[in-house]
Amino acid sequence: MVRVSKDYRPALAVVKPYPGGRSAPRKTPLAEANSNIRFVWKLRGHASRFSDGGWPVLYTAQQPRTACAEVGYHLQEVYLPAKLPGKDISVPHIIYKLRVRGRRRDLSFDPRFFPTLCGSGAAEMTACQNIARQALSDGMGYLLAPSARALGKRCYPIITRKVVGKPFDAHALQISVWGDIESVIVNASGRVHVVPISRAY
Repeated sequence: MVRVSKDYRPALAVVKPYPGGRSAPRKTPLAEANSNIRFVWKLRGHASRFSDGGWPVLYTAQQPRTACAEVGYHLQEVYLPAKLPGKDISVPHIIYKLRVRGRRRDLSFDPRFFPTLCGSGAAEMTACQNIARQALSDGMGYLLAPSARALGKRCYPIITRKVVGKPFDAHALQISVWGDIESVIVNASGRVHVVPISRAY
C-alpha cells in the first residue's frame, strides 16, 4: 500500500539552535514516515470517512497517484480559499509504502454504491463509519474501498494496527495547490505530475 502524509519537518535543512547550541538534524523521510504512523495510531476524537473519532484509521491507497489525489483534495479544501490569485501554495509531504496482511472487508465497486462510499454528505459519512465499525466488530484489519477522489482506483483504509508492517521506500515530495480545483501539481524528486481530482461526489 502507499500513503502520503504531511511532512512537518522545518523547511530549512536544520533547525537554527539557540546561541552556542547544536543544530538539530532534519529527519529522514523514513523517520518522518514512522512518526506519521505513530501519530495516526494515537489519534482519537477526529472523525473521518471511516471513523467517528472513536478509533484511528491509517488511510492508504493502491497507487501513488491515487494517494496524491486524495491528499490533494483535502489540501485544496484547506488552502484554496486563502490562496492569492496567481500564486501556488506548495506543501511538503512524505510518500511511503507499507505491507499489509490480515483480514479485510471488500466494499462494492459497483458505481451504484459510489454516492454512499464516496459521498461527502453527513448521511454518506455516517454510513461509511458504520461500515468500519461493523468491520472492526467482525475482526477485520482493513477495508478495500473505491477512492472518492480518483474514481475507479482503490484505497485501503487500515483500521487495525497489527496488520501493518513497517514503512519503507519513503520519499519527500511537494504537492502544490493552484487555481484548478480539478487537479494538483506533485513534484517528486524533480519529476512534476499533474494529478486529477474527482469532485463528482
